[in-house]
Amino acid sequence: YKGILYAGIMKTTTGIYFLEFNCRFGDPEAQVLLNLLSDETPLYNIIIDCIDGKNLNVKWKSGFCSNVVLSHNDYPYKKSERLIPITISDDINKANEANEANKLKMYWANVIKHDDTDTYYTTGGRVVSIVSYSERFISSLTNIYNNIYKIFYDGIYYRRDIGYNYINR
Repeated sequence: YKGILYAGIMKTTTGIYFLEFNCRFGDPEAQVLLNLLSDETPLYNIIIDCIDGKNLNVKWKSGFCSNVVLSHNDYPYKKSERLIPITISDDINKANEANEANKLKMYWANVIKHDDTDTYYTTGGRVVSIVSYSERFISSLTNIYNNIYKIFYDGIYYRRDIGYNYINR
């Protein structure tokens, strides 16, 4: 077998739990981990080296990535019957320009663009993962939470506790 094997494991105070096993990347997990790859070892090169049976020498950045997923409050139980418009403030682009070293990356899912009005819509589910890299964990996380309100749609939901248990230790 040549391919991707992903094991979702959770460590808690009561033990280690196996959540899932996939032959693909999990979306939020890959979005945060792949942003830690060094520019010296792009994912494409890693995949080609695996296919060719070469030994891997993967290099990672030394910082931290955080990821907060914005979904619809009905996720994962149902999708909306209607298109829900998404408002994205121009301030999020200004924040990225002002903070070159700690840019937000947004990975959109279940979103369509209406070409006539240049408006984005969703029907729910996972809508966008917001990822931030920084040399410090707290900075990667606060960058997301300081900008997350700049994206809005009816039924928006995201967890407000991501990473805080780690910070409190």
